Amino acid sequence: MGAGHSHGGIGNWTYFVFRQTFDLTGYDPASANLTIRWAADDSGQIVASRGSWIPAFKLNGGSFVNYPGSTPSSRIPTYSFSGPQSITSGFVPGLNTIEFYVQGNGQTDGFALELVSFTAVPTPGAAAVLGLGGLLAARRRR
Repeated sequence: MGAGHSHGGIGNWTYFVFRQTFDLTGYDPASANLTIRWAADDSGQIVASRGSWIPAFKLNGGSFVNYPGSTPSSRIPTYSFSGPQSITSGFVPGLNTIEFYVQGNGQTDGFALELVSFTAVPTPGAAAVLGLGGLLAARRRR
């Protein structure tokens, strides 16, 4: 940012994107189940000058998923953690990216992400390698 520029101020609302990546190499993406809770300071409030933005996320460039319970006519402030939100589709082999789209006043913004649970089944090749590693470890102990 150059001199004389600001990243926002009270009443000067800014949109932020927070990204989290994770790797599913060796796992079947169709079996993945991710459950999260999330929160963002200043997002979701109903303030006329901010328009109708709803805090949301998307996985791997897919469709937006709104903060739980938020709709254009009923936006929920996101200061507190959401209820658990499960994601069961949209995963890809290898690197996955989840992006959270929130807004803030540019001065006191924050974002929190909590992993509630994550499960995925190893692919057959990965399971065989894991099994072979276990056999070798067991054999070494003898």
